[in-house]
Amino acid sequence: MQDDFSELRPETRRMIEGHETGDVEFKENYRRIEPDDLISFANALGGTILVGVREEKDSSGMQYGTIVGCPGSFDDIRNFIQNKARSCRPQINVNISREDCDSNIIYRVDVEEALNKPCCTDKGTYLIRQNGRKTAIYPEQMTLLILEKEARKFITQLQDAGTKFVEKLSKQIQIVEKLTNEAIEVARTAQFAAEDAKSAAEDAAGFAEETSEKEW
Repeated sequence: MQDDFSELRPETRRMIEGHETGDVEFKENYRRIEPDDLISFANALGGTILVGVREEKDSSGMQYGTIVGCPGSFDDIRNFIQNKARSCRPQINVNISREDCDSNIIYRVDVEEALNKPCCTDKGTYLIRQNGRKTAIYPEQMTLLILEKEARKFITQLQDAGTKFVEKLSKQIQIVEKLTNEAIEVARTAQFAAEDAKSAAEDAAGFAEETSEKEW
């Protein structure tokens, strides 16, 4: 997967020109990214952090982005962010790419939705992204996330059991088909043998009748 782009991707540009939302956040400096930011996205539907983008507000108070750039080594920045993701429990998956906008380098951090929600920081903090900001996960939300997790686990187990059953049934069907084909072949052989015996009997009867007439 490509992770270094010589220009802004159209989707990234739309994120910057639009408002900071439930699935987009702006950070001027990569060192301001914390596990809190990552788990809040992972506990929701995933999202994107744009690094090297300053948060501004328009006349109506809505937030939008201004590119300021993020200096530093790609490897150092990527390792810093990945270490933050690894510190989460369970570990969060992030995809990090670098994009160039008129020599202003920004980094796009795409945070995947966690399969095993809820996630927390190494300090045991549970957060979720809602209405464009991080909020605490309250007991009823925690219950729903856990139930959702258990439901996914149950569905996966059920699908696995169904797959194994279908595979086993398929093998049994193959065995039955093989036995059926063998039985059909035996029946055909028996039919041919019966026809041959009948033909032989008819020949014998004809020969006997012929011999009797001659003797008479």
